[in-house]
Amino acid sequence: MINSLKTLSVLIIAVVINSKTEAQNIDAALSTFRKNAPFEKAYVQFDNNRYAAGQTIWYKAYLLSGIEPSLISKNFYIDWYNDKGQLISSTVTPVIYSYSAGSYTLPEKYDGRFVHAICYTKWMRNFDSSYFYRQTFQIVSTASKEGKRDFEANETTVQFLPESGTLLSNKLNVIAFKAVNKSGLPETIDGIIKNGEGDSVASFKSVHDGMGKFSFVPNTGEKYTAEWIDLPGNMHSTHLPVVEENGVNLVVESGSGNRKFHVQRTKAVPDQMKQLMLVGQMNGTILFKANLDLSDKESITSSLPISKLLSGILQLTIFDANGQPLCERILFVKNDDYALNATIQVDTLSTTKRGKNVVEVDLKDTTYANLSLSVTAAGTNDVPDNTIISQLLLKGDLAGNIYQPAYYFASKADSVYGHLDLVMLTNGWRRYQWEEILKDPIPALKYPKDSGYLSIKGKIDGYAAKKGKKPEAINLILIAKDSTNTMLTLPILEDGSFASKNAMLFDTTKVYYKINGLKNLPDRDLMIENDLFKADPQVTQSVISYGFDTAGLGKFQYLAEEQRKLDSLKRRATLKEVTVHTKELTRIKQLDFKYARGIFSGDAAKAFDMSTLQNASHTESIFDFLTGKVPELEIGNNIGATATENVVEFRKGAVTFYLNETPIPASEVQRIDVSNVAYIKVFNPPFVGGLKDNQWQTASGGAIAIYTKKGVDNNSGTNNFETSGAAFKTLSGYTPVKEFYSPNYAEAEQAYAGLDLRSTLLWKPWISLDKHQQKLKIIFYNNDVTHSFRLVLEGMDSKGRLLHVNKLLK
Repeated sequence: MINSLKTLSVLIIAVVINSKTEAQNIDAALSTFRKNAPFEKAYVQFDNNRYAAGQTIWYKAYLLSGIEPSLISKNFYIDWYNDKGQLISSTVTPVIYSYSAGSYTLPEKYDGRFVHAICYTKWMRNFDSSYFYRQTFQIVSTASKEGKRDFEANETTVQFLPESGTLLSNKLNVIAFKAVNKSGLPETIDGIIKNGEGDSVASFKSVHDGMGKFSFVPNTGEKYTAEWIDLPGNMHSTHLPVVEENGVNLVVESGSGNRKFHVQRTKAVPDQMKQLMLVGQMNGTILFKANLDLSDKESITSSLPISKLLSGILQLTIFDANGQPLCERILFVKNDDYALNATIQVDTLSTTKRGKNVVEVDLKDTTYANLSLSVTAAGTNDVPDNTIISQLLLKGDLAGNIYQPAYYFASKADSVYGHLDLVMLTNGWRRYQWEEILKDPIPALKYPKDSGYLSIKGKIDGYAAKKGKKPEAINLILIAKDSTNTMLTLPILEDGSFASKNAMLFDTTKVYYKINGLKNLPDRDLMIENDLFKADPQVTQSVISYGFDTAGLGKFQYLAEEQRKLDSLKRRATLKEVTVHTKELTRIKQLDFKYARGIFSGDAAKAFDMSTLQNASHTESIFDFLTGKVPELEIGNNIGATATENVVEFRKGAVTFYLNETPIPASEVQRIDVSNVAYIKVFNPPFVGGLKDNQWQTASGGAIAIYTKKGVDNNSGTNNFETSGAAFKTLSGYTPVKEFYSPNYAEAEQAYAGLDLRSTLLWKPWISLDKHQQKLKIIFYNNDVTHSFRLVLEGMDSKGRLLHVNKLLK
């Protein structure tokens, strides 16, 4: 492309700079920035992409930091906005390891055309909000029978962007462009470039989603204008960026393998622009550096070892002799090393009314993988235009809008590589800004790492000013809606504050309080709240009225309308509440349905109904009870200690304990009153919610979940605490998560009033596979009217490798 450029005499070898290399300012600055301000990315899989008012949106979130699952945050937030940009609601769910799952039910009378979800962690709020994960859902009105809506004509705008940021005089330059309308959707354009005299010097035409590029040699002091025509035939005129007489730029040639690049400078530049350094970094790690000597030449050429790099966005920066960045170019490295090797195969396919279907998920690896599966009526939704792969590798690292990012990972064709490079050329904003990185010190962050679950915090007004002996502790009795109760005794600090960390509270909890030695405390003098982030309802979001694809709209409207007629039966829940089983659930299944949520629900290695121990007076502790009851679970003296020493191993690995799904140390298990325990579950290793050194990890030794009695199981009330007439505060916790239910029509004859018109046939957010269990068969049943299914399986393993499978079954 640039024949006159001379070849670089020094070969650039792509090796990671190791710790033995003498650190330079750039290395040290980037390392400090990455350590103190690591980026966190989110992707959310939803069960569907169309809904009607009153329906439930199910979701599973995946968090990544760099190339590995993120351990930064413990709480995940989604703010839900209407089509006017007004906050409707917020949901917050706990993050287990690097995953979080939840649900949100649309208001019954919602009349908007779409709902906008903005998804983030508190840590992500330290950075540009354009990196939050966003999803827009079409809301289908059951009363509306029309198809496509008419949208106002959108004005087309275009940006012209010189490669690496600088348009140099008397050098061959590459200029990329991107044409979009006011909705941010791509527009097709073509035109010519004219100089000041009106002569045509180049032509251009968009080749993919409004993007394209062209090259020409601008003259010193000349001004250039693009004259172009949009698809409706309207003429436009746009000025190109100013031509620079002094400067440096970086040009990278097209290709899918190793990429040839050229660094060039203008003839007259300061001395510091003649001794340059090329730095290649990815995810905050410097992969290679090279010194470039342009003191006796104006250009230099070499190649980039793309095949030796991990997949992701490679940021190339040219620094001058003083360490100041001059120009940048980003490339996408696509070597397929990001792919998790797993498949989903059909075992049994039945599209008949309420037919039984069986699929098998197969992990062809030995790592731990956590996946989620959605099965929907295929005629009611669209193919996902963004996936876990396109979001976490591409879109999540660029601030600009990318139209249908999943396209760039759907094929290995050279044309797709070329289109992906246009995305790189037209999205100049990226996460790592050298101007911020090189600041000393780096800018302060508003939010600390969200390293703990919900904290209960409170304060007694005027406590510090009280004279005499002050009470040292406050007693709290927490009673949840399901009657689960906990008692806490918290120390009161000098300023009157008190706190308890890592509470796993859902919905609202009544917090009764008593302070010994402090009577008649006015209610207004005591504050009790959680530490979760709360979105400001007064702040509106900028939203776009998208023109949605209307394929499948009519069928969805029919299903939604018929389902609306059954609302009196289902009562704001899923099919679970309108299905009547003729076969009574077993006691263990009843307990699991009542007590376990999310990753804790479903099958376990062992499950125990503790109501059978009412007369077992010899059982003094949980450890005593478990001894000898679970194969390969070793407690106390079985591994050279005693049971009272709280030493527990499962298959030679450490066990994580949970009380009501909140992690607790083994030392606390000994203190649990067995008579107040309703249910115990023992999970095979590895368990995704394991803890080690206060950090979530996959527990190598499995987990044991202990549930205290609630409701009718709890005959002792609230541990004999007297709460009648006592003062209390209402504390909000995590958003309650519904359990999705798919009917089992084969288990027994089931009665369902009306048609089964579910648009989502199965939502399974917690699929855990590893070397011990690499295959899992999953059963789901058809509704009464669907003849084809769409399966979307996504997930991530412990190494950060990603999976997306989209299948149409019919």
